[in-house]
Amino acid sequence: MPFFSTLWQFDMQADELFILPALLGAGVFFLLAFLCGGLTALNAESAYLRQRKAFYDKYAQQFSGTVLFAWCAALVVFLPTAARFLPLPSVLPTLRELVDPRHAAYTVPALLALITPLLWLAYIRSWSALHRHRAAHLLIGLSALLSGLFLFCLLTLLLFFIQHPYISLLLDENPGAALPAALGEFTGNTSLWPPVAYFFLNGPAAAAALTRARLILRRNKDDFGRDYYVFAAHSAARSALFFTVAATAAAALLFLSLSASTAPEFRQMPETGILLAASGLPIVCALLHLVCAFDANPLRRKAGAFGACFLQLTAFCLQLTLLINTYPAA
Repeated sequence: MPFFSTLWQFDMQADELFILPALLGAGVFFLLAFLCGGLTALNAESAYLRQRKAFYDKYAQQFSGTVLFAWCAALVVFLPTAARFLPLPSVLPTLRELVDPRHAAYTVPALLALITPLLWLAYIRSWSALHRHRAAHLLIGLSALLSGLFLFCLLTLLLFFIQHPYISLLLDENPGAALPAALGEFTGNTSLWPPVAYFFLNGPAAAAALTRARLILRRNKDDFGRDYYVFAAHSAARSALFFTVAATAAAALLFLSLSASTAPEFRQMPETGILLAASGLPIVCALLHLVCAFDANPLRRKAGAFGACFLQLTAFCLQLTLLINTYPAA
């Protein structure tokens, strides 16, 4: 497999050969849940403002807690991985580079990576203080969401144009001219839309699956009553089901578009086992979410909640591995 056959250059031990792809996949999984998963929390609080039902308010609070948890989990995964496999002193910009206006390409993502979790923390901590000023509270949450989505856009552009001359302009010469040009090429190139849809939809799907498991873990500490947890379990399962199906459809569209646009000499035959697992596990996850969404007593589906969360993470890692190995030149 092309990706695995190049890992020797990182001076890896044999037992790390499969750990690295799993860690990278898990890190991206949690990062997407943090950057894109807040949509559901804000939608729940908006529903509370419209209908004044307390369950929506509690659900928004717990879901936003999952978003912040995903950020912490991404750090736990990414930092040791980066320390092990990246030459950090040569990769990280110096403080002088960060404050230099010519290096805005470093400064803006760094600031967003710092500001976004702080905004989510302020959003969660101000729940009681701004209970009578919901417009201000919702504005804080919207700022956190938009900050995360902007960071998602910047990371996506970096991923797509990593080998493009725009990156040298963006990082070294003229970020102000490179960013609009990259955005213009992206919007005009429809072949880039399927991967954006795939990564974006996996964010809310991951956040909803994590929320299902977190509701069970937090029930004894945040005991809001059985009726609330039935409502929250149903809501999280429905959200996870919808976004899992949508992300799976986006994954199929992504692979079909790559198959149609990539020359045969630049792609590899997919590994049968990984292909079957990457295709089948999302279906299993969707079924587990579906059972919980229509169960009269979803609280008893503890194994299904943790199983769906784990399988969703595994499916995402396998899909990334399949993508990298099948289309190494894409």
